[in-house]
Amino acid sequence: MTLRKILPLLVLIVAALCLDSCKSTRQIVETEQNTPAAWTRVRVPVNLKVSSPANLSVSATVTMIRDTSITVSAKVFGMEVFVAHATDDSVLVVDKMHRQYIGQNISRFLADMPLNASSVQDILTGHPVDIPQRVLPVGASVSREMNGDMLAKISFDNRDVTKVSLTYPSVVSTPFGDMAESTVIDIQSEKTKKDINAVIEWQWSKARWNDGVEPREIKLSGKYTPIDPSDITGILGGAR
Repeated sequence: MTLRKILPLLVLIVAALCLDSCKSTRQIVETEQNTPAAWTRVRVPVNLKVSSPANLSVSATVTMIRDTSITVSAKVFGMEVFVAHATDDSVLVVDKMHRQYIGQNISRFLADMPLNASSVQDILTGHPVDIPQRVLPVGASVSREMNGDMLAKISFDNRDVTKVSLTYPSVVSTPFGDMAESTVIDIQSEKTKKDINAVIEWQWSKARWNDGVEPREIKLSGKYTPIDPSDITGILGGAR
């Protein structure tokens, strides 16, 4: 599988992690009260392992500014080739290898759920959020299974267009409460006709917290070409 096909695959996976956190007029759900609130910033190394539609292992770093932003920086062969930055207002995805970017709402790939940066941060790390049926798009649904105060599984079904499930096999203790040790992501999309299966392995023992984390500003330097999001599924459609 070439880098030309690896990078669009990373776009789709990171987009799924963001779960359409772009701002809209829809009602935003709130995180439940048992979520640890002591941390304000965290940067944690992760291993991203993909088993479908191709086998791929990538080292990455996830930086979260509490209630504000999520930044994912991915490396292939030790080089940063991909950066994604999501807030309540925007999503910027940069393919540094080919000097291309997406700087718009890419929710067409995702379950159009009423989430913001705060709730996405909690879902990624295995903490529950309350999503009432009344705030969901017509025909959409959310289901969840609990493991004590933590999520065991959460599933989003967007009217049979996109289905996203996240499961959490185990929990690890950190200085700021329990966190998912790994997050298993399964995406079924009628758009690509391909399932995406990936695992985020969090390395919480190597995480930096609060004052040890400086927010990263993502800027495009030099000439970058905008990507039409529809091109991603076309490239990915030929993945082997």
